[in-house]
Amino acid sequence: MNDNNKEQMVKIVCCSGEGDTADYVEHPKIYLTISMGQEITCPYCSRIFAFISRD
Repeated sequence: MNDNNKEQMVKIVCCSGEGDTADYVEHPKIYLTISMGQEITCPYCSRIFAFISRD
């Protein structure tokens, strides 16, 4: 394997501001990439996504 290639565990999530609360905000659909053990916040609606291990 080439030293420039790295195997990473990542997930891609989609957010469009969907929700069922009174403060729900709809926004353009965006895709966010999360690495294992990390959290990412949607820049539009501040929804937090986390990629955690199930071990």
